[in-house]
Amino acid sequence: MRKNDDRKTPILVIEIIALVIVFAAVTAIGSSASVKEIANKASFPKKYIEYVRNYSLFYGVDENLVFSIIKAESNFDPDAVSRVGAIGLMQIMPSTYEGDIKNALGLDVGYYTALSDPRTNIMCGVYYFSHWLDYFGKTNAAIAAYNAGPGTVMRWLDDDNMTDDDGDLIIKKIPYKETRKYVSKVNHYLSRYNEIYGDEKTDTTVVLDRKEVLRYAIEYGRKYKVDYNFVMAVIETESSFRPYATAPGTIGLMQMKPSTYEVDVAANLGLTEGPEALYDAKFSVMCGTYYLHWLDWRLDGIATIAAAYNGGIGTVRGWLADEDKFPDGRLTVDTIPDDWVKHYVEKILRFYEKSIELDGEDMTNKFEY
Repeated sequence: MRKNDDRKTPILVIEIIALVIVFAAVTAIGSSASVKEIANKASFPKKYIEYVRNYSLFYGVDENLVFSIIKAESNFDPDAVSRVGAIGLMQIMPSTYEGDIKNALGLDVGYYTALSDPRTNIMCGVYYFSHWLDYFGKTNAAIAAYNAGPGTVMRWLDDDNMTDDDGDLIIKKIPYKETRKYVSKVNHYLSRYNEIYGDEKTDTTVVLDRKEVLRYAIEYGRKYKVDYNFVMAVIETESSFRPYATAPGTIGLMQMKPSTYEVDVAANLGLTEGPEALYDAKFSVMCGTYYLHWLDWRLDGIATIAAAYNGGIGTVRGWLADEDKFPDGRLTVDTIPDDWVKHYVEKILRFYEKSIELDGEDMTNKFEY
């Protein structure tokens, strides 16, 4: 019996070693995949997503295609200026801005000011591209028009030898070498964006069930010691429970600015996700609730915190610096100097009372007015 046990012991050791090797291999593969994903997203980022998603949805352009154009044009450098004078992220010519875009979008600033601003540059570029996408109805033709001009593309489309069965340009037959390379590059980038991120076509009309959102508000309200009724009020005011809600500069259920996320939330919580993660409902509630916690450490009262969430903590602190008007260091609806912020806080307070009625009062972390 002892002899048999002795013989089995080495086998058992070998089996354990084999299991350890397999586990290490699986872990290494998983880590490798994670590293690859990070590297891919670093090479094909979704910078300025709040602007790209907002205007791509508004003008009906695939957001991954917009990211591909930006990468091809400027590689996400907002200060890029080409040798022929094209400016900014989407490399728009001053003449194109002045002649085709400025009046159409009702802009009243000069080309350099407009095109040097990332938000305005993306708005102009997506609008201009969407115009030619609507006009030609073909992706390659629209991409070529963005690079070589619509008149040139019209001539190419008149040549049956240069178009495919769907009437779109055949890339390898585009006569201009620069445009041929450009269209090919954008298509390549588009395939990479689709591969890395998937075909992201979001529906801004999607509305989440209140009970689902409440679960997130309670979970993170408890974690960060924030009144979940307040969290629900902010969500209803900001997005009406729409996870893909967009406004220029803010995104997600709690409509957070990417700069606020990166500086005041991600840095403090050690998060590695980019701002695009704010389109995930639970993640958005976590970040928004933490930010309310961050504000609560610095300000007092629901009205004051809500005003800072909307108008900025610097603005609110500026108001509170007047000790004659605000001797107790907090705002009320009647004392808010800005009408827009005042209206926002009024909505917050209404939805706060609504949440108490529908969702039950948060007796653990109840905030004071």
